[in-house]
Amino acid sequence: MPAILELSGGWNPLVGESVVRAANFYPHGLWLLQQTTGDLFGSFEVTKIVHALLAVIALSSLLSWLAVETGRALGILPIALIYLIVLNPVVSAQALTFYVDGPVYLLSMIFLAELFLAYRTNHRRHDFAAVAAGVLLIGTKLSGLYYAGLIAFLFCAFVVRRWPGLRRWTASTTSVALIGVFVVGFHPFVIQT
Repeated sequence: MPAILELSGGWNPLVGESVVRAANFYPHGLWLLQQTTGDLFGSFEVTKIVHALLAVIALSSLLSWLAVETGRALGILPIALIYLIVLNPVVSAQALTFYVDGPVYLLSMIFLAELFLAYRTNHRRHDFAAVAAGVLLIGTKLSGLYYAGLIAFLFCAFVVRRWPGLRRWTASTTSVALIGVFVVGFHPFVIQT
């Protein structure tokens, strides 16, 4: 929370140090998104809406992926299962806080679902959504870097011989890693190590 206030006050994490010591050492991708939302709506409290937006995006991504995988309309049981997966206790408990574990989980689900949607449907919008979710996942918490790498590795192991668009996917995931580490997470990942 103090880092979001610092960003709203004009702190640029790429060029300067913050008076909030923790902000100098942790990834701040989600903080930037929350600060932008706060500036857009003119209220600090509205920054918490980012968690709800991520939950809605995760729900729609996972429901779309399941519908594409099954090839038919979803029944009430699969829809209820997706709701339980997305609205788990961590996400629900952190919905109105500034903790980042819930958003990291939601971004992991979005990244996974959008990778498989890009694989199954071959639509560019899913490539862009996967890249955006991956970059934000890496820029939210240090463990997001590991989760993004694990998800990308497992996805690659699943599709390595089955997908003619593997070259495009490799370019997308490479851009996720480069943008996530060297642009969004430049300060904590490059300068502080």
